[in-house]
Amino acid sequence: MATQEKNNSSIVVPSKFPWLMLVETEDQVAETRSFFGLCDGNVFQLNLPEACSGKKCGGSHGWLITKGLDLEINVLNPLTRTQIRLPPITAFLNKFHLEHFKEYGYSPEDFRDVFINKVVLSSTPSDSHDFAVMVIFGRTSNLAFTKSGDESWTDVEAPTRSFDDVTCYKGQFYAVDCHGTVVYWDEHDVTSGKPVFRTIGFKLFKLDESAHWVEVNSLTEDEAVFLGTNTSVSVSISDFPGCKGSCIYFRDDNMDFYDSNGGGGKDMGVFSFKDNTIEAHYSGQSLSLYSPPVWIVPSN
Repeated sequence: MATQEKNNSSIVVPSKFPWLMLVETEDQVAETRSFFGLCDGNVFQLNLPEACSGKKCGGSHGWLITKGLDLEINVLNPLTRTQIRLPPITAFLNKFHLEHFKEYGYSPEDFRDVFINKVVLSSTPSDSHDFAVMVIFGRTSNLAFTKSGDESWTDVEAPTRSFDDVTCYKGQFYAVDCHGTVVYWDEHDVTSGKPVFRTIGFKLFKLDESAHWVEVNSLTEDEAVFLGTNTSVSVSISDFPGCKGSCIYFRDDNMDFYDSNGGGGKDMGVFSFKDNTIEAHYSGQSLSLYSPPVWIVPSN
């Protein structure tokens, strides 16, 4: 990654974010971009040639991500004009065993506009040059990863495709696919290509008399639900001393993640609707690739 530094320090700009960068227009001053300050309602211009001339721009941690017809990808600070070069789009070609982008069936405009759907930084490059980048790319919306100093993109192993969004929170990347499945990686896991799957909550629906699903806020105080590869069942906690009311007792039933998680049985716990928390119901470890733990709940 190469870094170039310039600045807009002499230009008076609003002190408060967020800003909305407006589209390029034919009548705007050359090599400038217009911004709308949300807090004060004013429009102002910045000298920013690095984001002009048909560049497609995204944003992350207050920096712009620019992609051009030259297939270069850069991280750009709109105030200091510091620019950090990321591995270019052409670095993806070896993943498809192609020698030229035309073999992929995309034009330069296609690569600029749609090949990379989203670019997310792990942290602001202003604070640290040791940052990571994750992108959603390609026709099947896969994930790829790079970090400062790398000259290529590394595929991120995931048990699903068609990712719609990705973000980074406290050093961990979280991605959600088109089915609503959330997968996360910490920096070590991204580097080694091992995703981590974890249940973070539940939405509860009931089927009403007209055969429509209606969302409800919680179970009753006397009710607990057991989910897994067993028959899903609701029980009265008065019949099962030690069980907690308004809770879901769940165990790992997502076989797509068994290989990456070391087997089924890692993602288990008790979800409480009272405070939306998850705690362990079994403190040990019980993992299997073909027969993970299963609930045995007798009928009344």
